[in-house]
Amino acid sequence: MPYDRLPARLRQLIPSEHGQGIFRGAFNAQLKAGRSESVAFASAWGALDRAGYKKGADGKYEKVEKSNPSAEVEKADTFKPPAGARAAARRAIRWKEKYGDKVKGGTQVGWTRAGQLARGESLSRETVARMVSFFARHKGNETVDSKFKGEPWMDNGHVAWLIWGGDAAASWSRNIMDRLEKRQIDDDQFTTQSEAMVRSMDLGLEGETHVHERDGQAVYMPGENHEQYIERIREIAGIESDEEPVKEGLLERAISAIIGAIMPQVDVNKSVVETQVLKMDDEQRIVYGWASVVTEDGEPVVDTQGDVITPEEMEKMANDFMLDVRKAKAMHTGGQVGEVIHSMPLTNELMKAFDIYSDREGWLVAFKIYDDDAWEKVRSGEFQALSIGGKAGSREELE
Repeated sequence: MPYDRLPARLRQLIPSEHGQGIFRGAFNAQLKAGRSESVAFASAWGALDRAGYKKGADGKYEKVEKSNPSAEVEKADTFKPPAGARAAARRAIRWKEKYGDKVKGGTQVGWTRAGQLARGESLSRETVARMVSFFARHKGNETVDSKFKGEPWMDNGHVAWLIWGGDAAASWSRNIMDRLEKRQIDDDQFTTQSEAMVRSMDLGLEGETHVHERDGQAVYMPGENHEQYIERIREIAGIESDEEPVKEGLLERAISAIIGAIMPQVDVNKSVVETQVLKMDDEQRIVYGWASVVTEDGEPVVDTQGDVITPEEMEKMANDFMLDVRKAKAMHTGGQVGEVIHSMPLTNELMKAFDIYSDREGWLVAFKIYDDDAWEKVRSGEFQALSIGGKAGSREELE
C-alpha cells in the first residue's frame, strides 16, 4: 500500500526528510501505475541513488553533495559579445569621455559592464542572464527621446541601454539564454514519473511533476505544471520573467498591486514601510491612512527590506494601482475583503500646487472594508497598519 509516512526502519536508513520524500514519492508513483511492491521498492531505491544518496559505512543513506543546481542550467563557461554590442558600449564611453558630467545615465555597475563589452571580454552565463533582465526592464530606451535628438548623451535611459550593449546585446543575450533554456528543458524530460520527481526535488519543487507534450510525445517533467517549471529554471538561471514588464522604478515586476489592507506586521514578499491607521469611520467601515511614506523631513524612508521608493515612483505606482486593481486583501493573501475608495499621492510638487504642508511625502488612501471578520480585527486593534505588498527584487536604476 502507498506510504503516507515511511516505516521506522526505512526512516532510520534514510535520515533526511528530503531523501524520505524522494523514496516515498517514487514508491507511491509505481504502485499508482499498477506495479508490484518489489518493482516499487526497486524504483524507489533507484530514485534515491539518482538523487545523489549513497550508503555510508553506518549503513545509512546520506546525500553526497554535488554542484549547485544553478550550474546545471549553465552549458557554457563564457560567451563572447558581438561586434554591435562592443560598438554600442564604446559609443557611450566616448560620450562620457567627451562630455563628462553631462552624461548622467548608468550606474557604476553599468559602466563596468560597458568596459567589459568595449574590450570584448568574454562574459559569464550569470552576466548574460543579468543582461537579459536589464533589457527586459528597460524596454523603450532603444531610441533617443525626441527632446534629446541633438544631444543623445543627455538621455539617461538611452545611455544606460548603450552601456549594456544596446540592441545587439539585447538580441544576443536573449538568444543565448533561450538556447540554454531549451537545452535544459530537453535534459529535464523523463520517461518515468519517479525520475521527474527526483529532479523536481533537486529544483526545490517539492517533488511535484506534470505530464508535458513535446513533439507529439508525452513526457514527465518537474513542477506542478509547465509554467511553474519554466519559472523555476529561469529563477535559477538568474533571469526575470518579462511577461509582466517592469515600469521604471523600484518594484521589479510591475506591481501586482495587492494592497495589503490592514496588517499587524510585515511578512510578505515585499512591503513598503508599515504606517499607522490615521482615522477609522465605524459607521461606514472606512479606514484612512498612509499606504506608503517615502520621505520624512526631506529624507528618503528606507523600507523593511532596505530599499527606497522615490516620490515619483510612488506617484506612478498609486496611479497605476487605481487604474488597475484597487482590491484590498487581509495580510496580502486570500480573497478580497474590501477596496480602495480614495487615493491621493502626495509629493512636494503636488502639495505645493494645493497649498498643503506636510513633513511627509507618501500615498494617502481610504479603504472600505466589506468583510465582517476583517472589520472586527480593525476595531479590536489586531489590524493596525497599512502597507503595500507585491513581488519585488533588487534593482539597478538605469544601470
